[in-house]
Amino acid sequence: MDKSPLRVVRGVEGLVRPPGWHGATEDNKYGVLFYGGWPRDSAPSAVRGLATRQFNTMVTNVETILGQSTAQEVRAGREWYPSGQDHSRRMGKLAGHRIDSDATDVGAGVIAALSPSVEWDLNLINAHSMATTGRTFEPYGKVQTDKASDILRGANPEDTVITGGSEGPNPRNKSYHFYRNLKDPSDPAWVTVDRHAHDAATGSVITGGERGLSAIGRY
Repeated sequence: MDKSPLRVVRGVEGLVRPPGWHGATEDNKYGVLFYGGWPRDSAPSAVRGLATRQFNTMVTNVETILGQSTAQEVRAGREWYPSGQDHSRRMGKLAGHRIDSDATDVGAGVIAALSPSVEWDLNLINAHSMATTGRTFEPYGKVQTDKASDILRGANPEDTVITGGSEGPNPRNKSYHFYRNLKDPSDPAWVTVDRHAHDAATGSVITGGERGLSAIGRY
């Protein structure tokens, strides 16, 4: 019996779980075995082969979803991050920044800092509240609100605020990628791999406690 916390994505026909993919379960911390500690060039050939098959399956799943999407859905997807950039600029201007680029940078940082495990609408509501009142609309984690407060007080999101660490931006941090995508949707160097992207690529939905975004190994 499959005891994985994953279930097939509903409403999409033809999606396939990548071979060897079990999600970030207790006995398999890394869904993709390639992430299991080997440098890319020195991983055993069997691991590299499995990773390649997993990747190819994920590409096929994404293509399958796109193939079943309506023109309106595809257009909405293409417009999502440009719309997020507009929201970011608006938040920054609410916080007092007059120059568009500065406003977008600040707004993107605040939105990204307040994004973990929060639906988009509430994310925007909390960011709007932070920009105008200095506090979130609903109670939220201190680490995230402190980051947003630091940004609003002048800290540079590009430095350490998004990651909250002293080592600078973490390229594996989901929130940092989200910040970069909101700031400049045209930059292909940054890809936000969140729970929704996970579901699309793997053809499965994380359920229950696994639905959160804290398991970095899964992404």
